[in-house]
Amino acid sequence: MAINKQLSLVLFSIILIITVTNAGSLYLYHQCFNNEKHYQSLQVTSVIQTDKTLTITYSPMNMLWFSNELRLSGYPINIMLFCNAMYGKSPLICTLPSVPTCDGIRLYGTPAIGTLNLEFLHPFNCTVVA
Repeated sequence: MAINKQLSLVLFSIILIITVTNAGSLYLYHQCFNNEKHYQSLQVTSVIQTDKTLTITYSPMNMLWFSNELRLSGYPINIMLFCNAMYGKSPLICTLPSVPTCDGIRLYGTPAIGTLNLEFLHPFNCTVVA
C-alpha cells in the first residue's frame, strides 16, 4: 500500500512538472511571437552605402542569416560571403569587392533556432563602384 502511494506521488510530481514546464513555454512563446507590434517591427530599418561597404540595420537585433542578396529586377546576387554580423547582432556589414547595379536587398534568416524564418525585402538603389 505504501509503495502505491509513493508511486502515485512520483507520477503526480512528474505530471505537475511537465504541466508547469509546458505552461511556461507557452507563455514565453506567446510573449515573444504572438505580439502584433513585434511582427510590425520585423524589418530592415536602414541601408547605408559607403564606397564598397553596405551597412544594413535590422530589427530584431539578433538574427541567424541563411541568405544575403542584392536584387536587380528580382534576380538574386549572392553577397553572403562578404557579409558579417558580429554574433548575429545588427548591423550586417557587407564589404564587397565591387558594387553592382541593384534595386533591392533580400535577407532571409531566423531570430532563433526552432522559431519562424523571416524574409526581408528592402528597396535600395546601389551606387555602382568598380
